[in-house]
Amino acid sequence: KTKMISHRNKNAKRKRLILLSVFFALFLITIIFNDHISHTISGMFLSIVRPVINFQDLTLGKWRVTMQEKEFLYEENMKLKEKVRRLESFNLTQSKLKKENNELKSLLGMFEPTQLGEDKYIISSVLIRPPRSPYDMFIIDVGEQKGIKVGMPVTAYGNIMIGHIVEVFSKTSKVKLVSFAGEETESWIDSANISAVSVGKGGGSFEIILPRSIEVSSGDNVLSMDKSLLMGIVDVIESDLSDPFQKILFRLPINIQELRYVMVDF
Repeated sequence: KTKMISHRNKNAKRKRLILLSVFFALFLITIIFNDHISHTISGMFLSIVRPVINFQDLTLGKWRVTMQEKEFLYEENMKLKEKVRRLESFNLTQSKLKKENNELKSLLGMFEPTQLGEDKYIISSVLIRPPRSPYDMFIIDVGEQKGIKVGMPVTAYGNIMIGHIVEVFSKTSKVKLVSFAGEETESWIDSANISAVSVGKGGGSFEIILPRSIEVSSGDNVLSMDKSLLMGIVDVIESDLSDPFQKILFRLPINIQELRYVMVDF
């Protein structure tokens, strides 16, 4: 009986060993088989996905190049715009300087030393003019340091009476225009050969009141009392048969808004 039990135990151990061996073998086969399947599936997946990845890489690469090109073009465009602005500014400055130079040459060309004789003139730039200055006033860039004094006459181009110095500072002076509202100036109407009082109305305009019997025509010159300077040109004549007087309206022959230089007569 003991031998039979021992034999059975040996058979049972043998069976367990065989079963373990078979199980281990199946386990190894399963691992190997699964690895092969995994590799196959991975290969198939990569073959499908790789073109997509390559396309994305190509697209992203092109996008990066396109953005870089856009940034480069934008920077170049901004540089060109800046150059254009600098050139435009330079041209404007050159044009302005050329215009001022021509104006000064034209102004100086009117006065030869033999013409001036003992008279002295100083050319001044207009710093402030209406409407920046109140009423008909100019601020010019010469003052006490240049020998300017109150009462000195101021002309445009040397032959147009425009005003007098009324206040002097160290480097600047104030000019009161003859067209200042209420300003009275002794003048001469050339065609009528008669003196008259011109009254400023502001903005470069004047009026003269004369008897209606005196013949005055539109376009006649109004001169300073000594007949050496032009004050204006008759524009409108207002008269009424019931009124023994007529009103002569005239203006300065220049645009005071555009006047850049004046001459102060010593």
